Amino acid sequence: MSLNLLKIKMIFGAVLAALLLFTFSGYFFNPVFAQNATGTVNQNGSCGTGFTYVNGLCVLNSQFSKDSIANTGTIFELITKVLKIMLTLAGALAVVWLVIGGYQYITAGGNDEQAEKGRKTLLNATIGVVVVIMAYALINVVVNLVANGKTG
Repeated sequence: MSLNLLKIKMIFGAVLAALLLFTFSGYFFNPVFAQNATGTVNQNGSCGTGFTYVNGLCVLNSQFSKDSIANTGTIFELITKVLKIMLTLAGALAVVWLVIGGYQYITAGGNDEQAEKGRKTLLNATIGVVVVIMAYALINVVVNLVANGKTG
């Protein structure tokens, strides 16, 4: 393997790792703020800041954002969120393959075999992007139909 190809693969790996970290940081890393954990009822019968009164107890409010996986109410919501995360991964991977195919095609340098390989990679990656977009749209339509009874 030539030194230039090795450098390109290392740069590509670093860019892919940074892209994945940036893409999924919102799904897994939610801010957590310090709160008073006493959970006692005040003299006026209400809970302190950061707590909700539930069945005679002061329960700590959720520290997770409402869009996080940890803050799902039903199994249906959990499955929907997991599917959307998987589709995000698949979409990112398809875009990476678009870049790889374009690189192969551009750097073919008159080599018909390499150019054909690049064209096939571009075609398959484009099909992948279209499938991911259609799957995402289908999931949104089904979720809205089941949850709300409407498509918009």
